[in-house]
Amino acid sequence: MTYVDLSDVVVNDVSGASVRLGDVVVRPTVVDLVRYYGCAPCRRQLMALSTRHDAINDLGGDVLGIGPRAAYQARLLVERRHIPFRLLLDPDHQVGRAVGLGRQSLLRWIFDLRAWGRWLVALLRAGQGSVTGGWWEVPAILVLDGDCRVRWSHLGKSMGDYPPITETLARLEQVIDDGS
Repeated sequence: MTYVDLSDVVVNDVSGASVRLGDVVVRPTVVDLVRYYGCAPCRRQLMALSTRHDAINDLGGDVLGIGPRAAYQARLLVERRHIPFRLLLDPDHQVGRAVGLGRQSLLRWIFDLRAWGRWLVALLRAGQGSVTGGWWEVPAILVLDGDCRVRWSHLGKSMGDYPPITETLARLEQVIDDGS
């Protein structure tokens, strides 16, 4: 089976320094590809992963957030919401393109009532930051092995389209159990 290799993808940290993903991902890792760091459902997902960060580390895994822009919002999440893992910036959407992450249609954005329901719940629980993304952007969850290869992905179709956290963690455990 062929896996998408992200090891040579270069993104930025919140200070603007270039970071090669292969240098950051050294063990199985859950990657949350957020629409943007102010997105309410994305913030809620980052917070959910944050509450499980210690358990993920105990299993031998890690967590990483990647968003397209707004380093100041990423820094605020770390400072105010106590996100304990690294948040990176991918302004050119290299990771999303590499895994085939698409865009939502205008009709889906307007009429997807489940997505708006997810947004409302997330707004109440996690708050909404500044809008720095486009309505067409969708989130994704990736599970990478220790060699920075995508072993599992959930590519969102609309705003807040994340798999249950239990499914993500089960997929991470499979990759850890495989010894990757």
